[in-house]
Amino acid sequence: MVEQREKWSIRKCADECAASGVKFEDRQWVISILEHTEEGYVRRDFCEEQAPENVNALSSWRSRYVAPPPPEREPIEKESAESLIRNMLQAEQRDQEPAIYILALMLERKKLFIERDVTYEANGETVRVYEHRKTNESFIIKDPGIKLSELSEIQEQVIALLER
Repeated sequence: MVEQREKWSIRKCADECAASGVKFEDRQWVISILEHTEEGYVRRDFCEEQAPENVNALSSWRSRYVAPPPPEREPIEKESAESLIRNMLQAEQRDQEPAIYILALMLERKKLFIERDVTYEANGETVRVYEHRKTNESFIIKDPGIKLSELSEIQEQVIALLER
């Protein structure tokens, strides 16, 4: 008969005491206990004062809880860029075409927009058709043919619009 072994997985320290449910504070001493139960290996983390005594554990140790860092904030929120481009397209702001185009490129880079087609009009204009990945909406964006020398000014304009 071959004994089946459990697969090990990495179990990080819990964010709260298993006994009291109180959240751990950064750098607080924590007692961790590793037990083997019917469900498999179980790790439980306790405040020092709440740790059970005389536990038949495979292992136990004392360590400091390290609070996870706050989530990194994206420089530009997807939703605010998306809502801004929607509002600008709905208002048909022709003077904002370069900013609209930059916002569309940002959303494409964030994989929210997918470029589906590029058409070249008889008057020389380039029009790009984007599709929203989640809603399948189509966005028709005029490519204003931005020159490299104009790019930083338009980027500043987009940042100012997003910070409102």
